Amino acid sequence: MEIQSNFSLKKYNTFGIEASAKQFVAVHSIDELKTVLAENKNEKKFILGGGSNMLLTKDIEALVIHIDLKGKKSQKKTTILFGSKVKQEKLGTISFFGQSTTISAD
Repeated sequence: MEIQSNFSLKKYNTFGIEASAKQFVAVHSIDELKTVLAENKNEKKFILGGGSNMLLTKDIEALVIHIDLKGKKSQKKTTILFGSKVKQEKLGTISFFGQSTTISAD
Protein backbone atom coordinates (compact mmCIF):
# COMPACT_ATOMS: atom_id res chain seq x y z
CA MET A 1 0.00 0.00 0.00
CA GLU A 2 1.74 3.12 -1.26
CA ILE A 3 0.42 6.67 -1.51
CA GLN A 4 1.17 8.06 -4.96
CA SER A 5 1.22 11.74 -5.94
CA ASN A 6 -0.33 13.32 -9.06
CA PHE A 7 -2.03 10.03 -9.93
CA SER A 8 -4.09 9.71 -13.13
CA LEU A 9 -7.73 8.74 -12.48
CA LYS A 10 -8.52 8.22 -16.17
CA LYS A 11 -9.02 4.45 -15.83
CA TYR A 12 -11.55 5.04 -13.02
CA ASN A 13 -13.47 7.64 -15.05
CA THR A 14 -16.38 6.08 -16.97
CA PHE A 15 -15.95 8.40 -19.96
CA GLY A 16 -12.15 8.16 -19.94
CA ILE A 17 -11.71 11.86 -19.24
CA GLU A 18 -8.31 12.74 -17.80
CA ALA A 19 -8.39 13.81 -14.16
CA SER A 20 -5.75 13.40 -11.50
CA ALA A 21 -5.60 12.98 -7.76
CA LYS A 22 -3.31 15.05 -5.58
CA GLN A 23 -2.63 11.75 -3.79
CA PHE A 24 -3.94 8.22 -4.40
CA VAL A 25 -3.90 4.93 -2.52
CA ALA A 26 -5.72 1.65 -3.10
CA VAL A 27 -6.71 -0.29 0.00
CA HIS A 28 -7.35 -4.02 -0.12
CA SER A 29 -8.55 -4.65 3.44
CA ILE A 30 -10.32 -2.97 6.32
CA ASP A 31 -7.01 -2.90 8.22
CA GLU A 32 -5.35 -1.00 5.35
CA LEU A 33 -8.26 1.47 5.34
CA LYS A 34 -7.86 2.01 9.10
CA THR A 35 -4.12 2.58 8.65
CA VAL A 36 -4.57 5.11 5.82
CA LEU A 37 -7.19 7.03 7.80
CA ALA A 38 -5.10 7.01 10.98
CA GLU A 39 -1.92 8.15 9.20
CA ASN A 40 -3.67 10.91 7.20
CA LYS A 41 -6.04 12.46 9.73
CA ASN A 42 -5.51 16.02 8.51
CA GLU A 43 -5.77 15.33 4.77
CA LYS A 44 -8.92 15.93 2.74
CA LYS A 45 -10.19 12.55 1.56
CA PHE A 46 -12.23 11.33 -1.41
CA ILE A 47 -13.54 7.75 -1.41
CA LEU A 48 -13.51 6.00 -4.79
CA GLY A 49 -15.40 2.72 -5.04
CA GLY A 50 -15.16 0.10 -7.74
CA GLY A 51 -18.46 0.79 -9.45
CA SER A 52 -19.24 2.41 -12.75
CA ASN A 53 -20.91 5.70 -13.62
CA MET A 54 -18.12 7.81 -12.18
CA LEU A 55 -17.70 11.11 -14.00
CA LEU A 56 -14.72 13.13 -12.86
CA THR A 57 -14.53 16.48 -14.64
CA LYS A 58 -11.67 18.04 -12.72
CA ASP A 59 -8.66 17.10 -10.63
CA ILE A 60 -9.27 15.94 -7.06
CA GLU A 61 -7.27 18.03 -4.58
CA ALA A 62 -7.41 15.38 -1.87
CA LEU A 63 -6.18 11.93 -0.90
CA VAL A 64 -8.23 9.59 -3.11
CA ILE A 65 -8.78 6.28 -1.34
CA HIS A 66 -9.77 3.53 -3.77
CA ILE A 67 -11.66 0.79 -1.92
CA ASP A 68 -10.54 -2.36 -3.74
CA LEU A 69 -12.21 -5.18 -1.80
CA LYS A 70 -13.81 -7.06 -4.71
CA GLY A 71 -14.22 -10.76 -4.13
CA LYS A 72 -12.58 -10.70 -0.73
CA LYS A 73 -14.16 -12.35 2.29
CA SER A 74 -13.26 -11.67 5.88
CA GLN A 75 -13.42 -14.13 8.76
CA LYS A 76 -13.46 -11.18 11.15
CA LYS A 77 -16.67 -9.20 11.49
CA THR A 78 -16.04 -5.49 10.93
CA THR A 79 -18.65 -2.78 10.82
CA ILE A 80 -18.15 0.59 9.16
CA LEU A 81 -20.80 3.08 10.18
CA PHE A 82 -21.58 6.29 8.31
CA GLY A 83 -23.31 9.05 10.19
CA SER A 84 -22.87 11.95 12.54
CA LYS A 85 -23.74 10.21 15.82
CA VAL A 86 -21.39 7.24 15.86
CA LYS A 87 -20.33 5.98 19.28
CA GLN A 88 -17.58 3.54 18.24
CA GLU A 89 -13.90 4.40 17.78
CA LYS A 90 -13.57 7.34 15.40
CA LEU A 91 -11.31 6.54 12.45
CA GLY A 92 -11.62 9.75 10.50
CA THR A 93 -13.82 12.18 8.66
CA ILE A 94 -14.31 11.90 4.92
CA SER A 95 -16.03 14.32 2.57
CA PHE A 96 -18.76 12.81 0.38
CA PHE A 97 -19.94 15.33 -2.19
CA GLY A 98 -19.02 18.19 0.12
CA GLN A 99 -20.65 16.68 3.21
CA SER A 100 -18.48 15.46 6.11
CA THR A 101 -19.04 11.87 7.21
CA THR A 102 -17.55 10.09 10.21
CA ILE A 103 -16.15 6.61 9.68
CA SER A 104 -15.92 4.28 12.65
CA ALA A 105 -15.40 0.57 13.20
CA ASP A 106 -15.90 -1.71 16.16
